[in-house]
Amino acid sequence: MEGENSLLSELRFLEGTTSDIEKIPHLSPLLEETEFPKIFSPLLGSTKYRSVLGGEGFLPEISFVNENSYVLSRSSFGPRHPISGVKKYLRAGPRKFIYFQPKEVKACIVTCGGLCPGLNVVIREIFNSLHYNYGVEKVYGVKFG
Repeated sequence: MEGENSLLSELRFLEGTTSDIEKIPHLSPLLEETEFPKIFSPLLGSTKYRSVLGGEGFLPEISFVNENSYVLSRSSFGPRHPISGVKKYLRAGPRKFIYFQPKEVKACIVTCGGLCPGLNVVIREIFNSLHYNYGVEKVYGVKFG
């Protein structure tokens, strides 16, 4: 567990005055911890196949999002639309290092109700990913959230 967790360096990069990336609130400042353990993602592995009973260790290292990579809010640029004026957001996706031990995590899925075709599939896949890929043992659902 040498070196700093790359997630913390990514957050410090966002706090820098030279950063022009759109800042989105993050949970870490509320946790009163100055250092987080360097925990490898359980998805990291050397094979592209996964077991029916669990998906741990099936993503090669190249599949994870690079530190400080971002997505632009617009795809075309020119003299009237310089790239410097475009909003940039941190790229979503799996990270090589995670903040918490998956066995200790308790996750909660909250929806706001109403008619939304396909929502059950999304909830099912979130649960399956948390439970089978990350090994999270407790996943709760909130009724009338």
